[in-house]
Amino acid sequence: MPRVVVLLLTLLAFTPAAPAQFVTPDDHPDNAPAFGIPGAIHVGLHPAAFDDRDNGGPRGLIRIGLEHDGRLHLVNYIAIEPVVAGRRGLSELERSADGQRGKRFTLEAPPGAAGVNDKPWTIEGEPGARSLRFMIRSERFANGAEPLIEVTLFEQRPLEVRFRTFAGGTSAPIESLVLTSTMGNQSRCRLLWLEKRCVSARSMFTHFHSNGFADHPAFSLDDMLRTPDGGVVTAITSDEHDPREVLPFANGAWRCTNPPLTQYWRKDAGDFDEGLRVRVNGRRAYWASKAPIPFGPSIENFELLESFQPGRASWFGLTLDDPQRLGFTHAAPETLPTTRTIPPLERARIERAADTNRSLENPDFTDAFAGWQRAGGASSFRVFAPPGVPGSKRMTTYGPGGDTDVGRLYQCFVVPEDATELRLFVHGGADPSAASIGLWDAEKRIRWATGRNSNDPFEIRWDIRNQRGRVLTLEIVDGSRDKWGFIGVHGIELVRE
Repeated sequence: MPRVVVLLLTLLAFTPAAPAQFVTPDDHPDNAPAFGIPGAIHVGLHPAAFDDRDNGGPRGLIRIGLEHDGRLHLVNYIAIEPVVAGRRGLSELERSADGQRGKRFTLEAPPGAAGVNDKPWTIEGEPGARSLRFMIRSERFANGAEPLIEVTLFEQRPLEVRFRTFAGGTSAPIESLVLTSTMGNQSRCRLLWLEKRCVSARSMFTHFHSNGFADHPAFSLDDMLRTPDGGVVTAITSDEHDPREVLPFANGAWRCTNPPLTQYWRKDAGDFDEGLRVRVNGRRAYWASKAPIPFGPSIENFELLESFQPGRASWFGLTLDDPQRLGFTHAAPETLPTTRTIPPLERARIERAADTNRSLENPDFTDAFAGWQRAGGASSFRVFAPPGVPGSKRMTTYGPGGDTDVGRLYQCFVVPEDATELRLFVHGGADPSAASIGLWDAEKRIRWATGRNSNDPFEIRWDIRNQRGRVLTLEIVDGSRDKWGFIGVHGIELVRE
């Protein structure tokens, strides 16, 4: 069995300085079915909306939100998927009795609890150590399952929610009752955290090229991290510096608004058996579209698989900290090297840029490659005017040799004292190890980007306020001769206050 990591379980949560006041439907317009802890986790059902992009749909999902910096962010959805006689129900996709897609969920008070003023929830315990409980009843699934989910929020665990699973009295026998988080690709989560390693979506789904779901075999209990009390935990994270800096679509769709998070499932000791497994699947294109995900495939569903036993509990949690807070002792693998040795010629240019307070020159390539340094074959890179976009210029490493052209293009510049972002638009291949755009602060890589195996550009906004007054090197590198082995960029702009 995996070794036990010596870590206080109290690191999984914190105690607020002052007692929390639970958010309930009474606090929402039209009594929307949503609950939460101020400044922490929120849980809601259709038609509750968690942010300005959330219209209350789809049905058949439990919403997970995070209140951060005065804003409520929609982080993920959790679907209810009972298995009966080998047939798995899908709460988001099955038709309801009213003919609409998505099962209807209703709230009710837990058995034996009177609720709060006859409301379908109950609050128990002393201030500072209270809990809020309610039940979610789903309408009957096509396979005959009638699942019941008990949901509990705890003041002393403000970034976690506990789910306990039950079956209704007339339910068909349930073999497994899966709670699956379904929207990992909003944050472009690519790393699954296991006890001794991270597994990347890039390796799990490297040969997947369709627009559907990419499956991967589940990982066993032996792969999962044991907590000091004998429980288990597994997590997913993005491999990007900050997913908020990427805008996949011009209309704001699929943009991540929450800060970088670790999302995790955990189980307490005695609440699982040796058959427990963790499973993820992936996508290369966003749900219900053919639009590829920036930087390549990411994890979509993230779930624990186990046999059904009434009353078993699973915890879903969020933390703004790295997964090491949960007890993982290894680091995330580097998507690209984070440090380098600076070539002598480039070091001289960095020093000259500092001495002259050099500005970013010709960032939009209107004057071809003026101000840019070309090396390693980059003389074959080209600037072109895309059809139907008057006055626009784009740079691409796709030269006369097509995908086989390679080289490096770069320039060194001083970040103005009033700069906030470096904005750019990217298209091309999705393999960062083959062709990428990088931003260096001396020997340290502070940002990277690549395409999405598409010629449709998307926007990136790198926050560079911490680099004001520093000399940065912006580089465009193509080291691939394979299909989609190129990168394109345009619209580079320093955004100022």
